Amino acid sequence: NCNSLTSMEDLQFPASTVAAYCFDSMFYGCSNLINTPSVLPATTLTLASYGRMFYNCTSLASIPEGFLPATTLGRYCYHDMFLGCTSLTSVSKNLLPATVMNEASYAGMFNFCLNLEQVPELPATVLNRACYQALFRNCTSLQNAPKLPATILAEDCYKNMFLGCTSLSSITVKFTNWNESLSATSDWVYNTSPSGIFEKPYSLNDEKGSSKIPINWTALNDTLTLVAAEANSTVKMTVLRGYEGWEAPNNYQHLSTTSGLQYRTDESNSWSDYTLNDIITLTNVNDYVQFRNTANKLSYYWDNDHVRFQMTGKINATGNIQSLLNYSNTASSSCFYSLFKECSSLLTAPDLRAENLGYDCYDKMFKNCVSLTTLPRLDAKTFIPESSHQFKECFMGCTSIKTIPENYLPIRSLIYSCYYSMFASCTSLSSVPLNLLPATTLAYNCYQGLFYQTKITEPPNLPATTLAGYCYHNMFKECSSLITVPSNMLPATSLADSCYRSMFEGCTSLTNSPILPAETLYSWCYQGMFTNCTSLTNMSVNFTAWNDSLSATTNWAGGITTNGFFIKPSALPTERGNDRIPTNWSVIPSNDLTFVAAEAGSTIKMSAVSGSAGTELPSNSQIESTTSGLQYRTNSNLNWTSYTIGTTITLSNVNDYVQFRNTANTLSTPNIDEVHDYLKFIMTGQIKAAGNIMSLLNDTDTTHDMCFYRLFSGCSQLLTPPELPATTVGQKCYAYMFKDCSNLS
Repeated sequence: NCNSLTSMEDLQFPASTVAAYCFDSMFYGCSNLINTPSVLPATTLTLASYGRMFYNCTSLASIPEGFLPATTLGRYCYHDMFLGCTSLTSVSKNLLPATVMNEASYAGMFNFCLNLEQVPELPATVLNRACYQALFRNCTSLQNAPKLPATILAEDCYKNMFLGCTSLSSITVKFTNWNESLSATSDWVYNTSPSGIFEKPYSLNDEKGSSKIPINWTALNDTLTLVAAEANSTVKMTVLRGYEGWEAPNNYQHLSTTSGLQYRTDESNSWSDYTLNDIITLTNVNDYVQFRNTANKLSYYWDNDHVRFQMTGKINATGNIQSLLNYSNTASSSCFYSLFKECSSLLTAPDLRAENLGYDCYDKMFKNCVSLTTLPRLDAKTFIPESSHQFKECFMGCTSIKTIPENYLPIRSLIYSCYYSMFASCTSLSSVPLNLLPATTLAYNCYQGLFYQTKITEPPNLPATTLAGYCYHNMFKECSSLITVPSNMLPATSLADSCYRSMFEGCTSLTNSPILPAETLYSWCYQGMFTNCTSLTNMSVNFTAWNDSLSATTNWAGGITTNGFFIKPSALPTERGNDRIPTNWSVIPSNDLTFVAAEAGSTIKMSAVSGSAGTELPSNSQIESTTSGLQYRTNSNLNWTSYTIGTTITLSNVNDYVQFRNTANTLSTPNIDEVHDYLKFIMTGQIKAAGNIMSLLNDTDTTHDMCFYRLFSGCSQLLTPPELPATTVGQKCYAYMFKDCSNLS
């Protein structure tokens, strides 16, 4: 209350170490004081070090740059420090550099600074109890809050922080949970402006009220942000004409909607209109620019023009791409067509938050972004009816992407060309989740070229049983790392025009074909399907006529030079060539359990064994297993013959085979709790299994208890397994079935 004190311009505060309460209330009530010392140099503070130091200094008009350098804070160290300083209008943005808070460190610091318009940044990411409580309470001139970067809240940390800030119309936060048990935001926006913008992460709930988002404010998810990963990186938006992308002159009368484009940088918190082709230079690493649009439309493309980013240096993109569509939940027609195409500077992609997708919306969006290493968040839920091409070539040529996240493409009802060549030529892509493609309603061209020229080693599941024209055309074409595929990979029995056309063409490492269960062919359905699959050794089909008029199998075996076997119905003519059965392949009638020699002189027998040790029993032993219905046939004798347990069958030549079936519905029946005897195969040489294991149960679709218990255990000669298609399974039916099959690939 020294009211005659007006200036401290020349006063020095040299103390670099301060004790608790040492400057507490020092200039309290000095109502005519107009300035402060140049600096309070202590960098490590203690309890209430500067608490209430300038409380009610109503004439204090400025605070010098670098006035408060402390980075290690004490409890209540700055509490109420400038409370009631009603002449303060602006404060340096670097005034408060600490990144780790202590309890109530800044509580009430600028409370009742009625004319304060510019406030300091708050860079802290580690909060503490009440650290910002009432920090700007009743700052009635404050319009834009400092950004709040902390992602985890603390008890009372923002309580009353902006209470009574009647002009406040902008807040940006990074936390993702209101966490009401902490009272972290209790009444923090009570009595703020009646309208404003609240920018937040997508995962923070849109709840309104004095302790959440102010009522009647617009809640915006994260804004598209481009951050420099290299100094002097540049960004611009331009209009390119036509499919080839010729840059349009500034005065070009383009069809794209760009009049609502705005931007802001880290140097300014205010939005400015963006003029196409203006280059924005990000001078330092971590400098950034943000973009938004006040219109709900951006690009329009139909042999005309589209908006595209062009970059130099290295840039990370974050935030929500929908800020370019006024934060709409819909990606409108052609909105982001080729938006980042050939941006080799782009290291990370922004979130794709739209749930409803229109025509061409992400078409070629990241095509040839060769530095992009991870896929963006994707929230798509539906395709707008009568639209198409949503993800056409979206990531094509992104040569640094290696994996695709789980559940990345969850939409179950597809639309024309929706995923056409989406990941084509992603030459580092090697891993895709099995659940990637859950759709059961397909559409024309939907998966055409999806994984063309990738390095995937295992395909995703394809559950659809009803197909559409060209749906799988070129899907795995030239996937040279694909070695095996599940035998039941393609369950559809009703085909469509060109549905599997060239699906595996050029898969030079592929050794097996999935079973093709359809009985009726369709035009071009299998055309070129396995062309140049130079390692392929088996195929299995269920149709009974080649039907040349449909061109269904035109050149499907072209370029196959290996020895192999072809499983088919007896009614299908045994004809050879590029459009038929590969030359020199063995022909196996039916899809019963089949064993094919991969080495001349291989042998196989089914034996009765006893106990978990698998001791072989004499062939005349009285065993509990049901074997009276077992039959077999070989390539040299196609008549079914009763099989006697323990009989050895020799496969003299490579691709000689033996098939087994059972006219009874049961096989091994050892006691579940106390194993006695059971049946198992014993082999020598090298043998490939194919066909349906259920032929040993009279082709039922149900396995009974223990039926295949240890059936192949210890068969190190087994190279490939048969199909296990049962849909209902009994107890321990597959227990130890392939145990120690060390060469099963």
